[in-house]
Amino acid sequence: MKVSSDALHINPTYLTEEFSSKFKSVLQSTEADDAGSCEPFPHFALKNFIEADGFMECLREELSSIEWHRKENDLYSLSQTADLASFGPARCPNLCKFREFMKTSVRDWLMRASGVELNETVAMTGSNYSFTDCLLPHDDELEGRRFAFVFYLTPGWKQQYGGDLKLFKTDENYRPVDIGTSLTPEENCMTLFEVSPKSWHCVAEVLSETEKRMSINGWFHGQSLPRPTALLIPQPSLPKIKPSHNVTYEEVLAWINPEYLAPDQQGEIRETFESESQIILVNFLKTDKYDEMRRDLLEGGKFKSCGPPNKRRYETLLEADTASESAIATCLRLFRSEAMCLLLSQWTGLNLHPLANQQQTITSSISDSEPQPSKKRKLSSSANDDGEDHPETGASTSDNVDDNDEVLITSEIRRFSHGSYSVVDDEIALDSEAQGFCLDAQMFFGPDNSWPKNSGGTTSYIAKDDEEELLSVEPRGNSLALVFREPDVFSFVKFVNARAGDHIFHSLTAAYFGPDDPEDQGDE
Repeated sequence: MKVSSDALHINPTYLTEEFSSKFKSVLQSTEADDAGSCEPFPHFALKNFIEADGFMECLREELSSIEWHRKENDLYSLSQTADLASFGPARCPNLCKFREFMKTSVRDWLMRASGVELNETVAMTGSNYSFTDCLLPHDDELEGRRFAFVFYLTPGWKQQYGGDLKLFKTDENYRPVDIGTSLTPEENCMTLFEVSPKSWHCVAEVLSETEKRMSINGWFHGQSLPRPTALLIPQPSLPKIKPSHNVTYEEVLAWINPEYLAPDQQGEIRETFESESQIILVNFLKTDKYDEMRRDLLEGGKFKSCGPPNKRRYETLLEADTASESAIATCLRLFRSEAMCLLLSQWTGLNLHPLANQQQTITSSISDSEPQPSKKRKLSSSANDDGEDHPETGASTSDNVDDNDEVLITSEIRRFSHGSYSVVDDEIALDSEAQGFCLDAQMFFGPDNSWPKNSGGTTSYIAKDDEEELLSVEPRGNSLALVFREPDVFSFVKFVNARAGDHIFHSLTAAYFGPDDPEDQGDE
């Protein structure tokens, strides 16, 4: 292993009073130049930052040789080292030299250039992004972080390799909206920005199957910038509706595989679900209905992008543009009905319908749950139009019924393709905890064949304060995934990466709120 004897120095270009004056102007959003920009928030890309011939090669080689740990969750997929403070000079002389350089010379320079007082804490780690790795939008805000930095060790990196650092514009409530600028990794470039409520950024997916995006990154610590009250404004979520009475037994027979309506089969499904709290019902819809839905979604469905990017990126069906007699509208009506609540109760043992625990056949139960024709309501096809960027639903709260007051439903149809994802944040976690127990139902339309391996798109369930995955649901055409979700369990859809190619799938995603904890239901 090579050990560099070169002393490390900051490029003299960045040591002048003129540069310090410009640095402060950029921070105050009053000036910009080749090294720094105010938009979409103040940031700097300081090329050829270190003057030391041969040091970059020694640092890259040493960093590549130490232990890396694979990290994957809803927000990122990459390999990382431990904090560089854990490595000693006997094993890692070049890393230690760089670490001390950052903690002394660079820290002192940054305080002079910015006019910001920093404490002695400088957190550093190595990051390595391989093919399909990425880091989704986040703002880096954590108590004590004042400046974020990335020092690139990427010789010969090209823009087509992906891995750009993308900085987001924000709205009036400091929520990310669109990408404002992209910074391509460059060897010996120090990228810096002040951590603030506006510092939303991401690392784009690495698209090269051979090149590695390696860097040393971290934070200089000091007094955090204040967090505006506007950030506490909750974002809109899917509206909840009561199940409707506008599905007949004949429609159930026309749509659902009769295997799942047979009492013996329902008993076996319920036994499995009560044991595992989840089950996948394959070939759930009759083939003709599934094919009709798949065709309508691919050819006739109109979708819009759904955000914001710090929470999700996928498309949702515009139900207002969906014909009321179409297969899509009928399928949505089915999943929002009393009949579906009753079937779900019989498959899971959860109390989602008043007739759930009565010993009746499926025919008589659904017939009993139907209202008289004169009282039958139609499912509204009007979508929400409040200007908020949240998933739309064609269900109306006017479809309320009086005999199932404890159950509420959220539902929508989503389209996933390369670049789609959802994440769990504090707001989503708090909302999930407040909602109580629920039954998640995902009806998949596509992929036509098996979903490409390791391409993302799976729904992952995790428990609060625990990154270990509890359950993963893979998209599979014409399958219904049922998962009982407790208040401290959250779900997200893993980033659909480049391995997916042109494959897409749709899911009718519904949540049924109102079931009690099965452990409290006794032996009913």
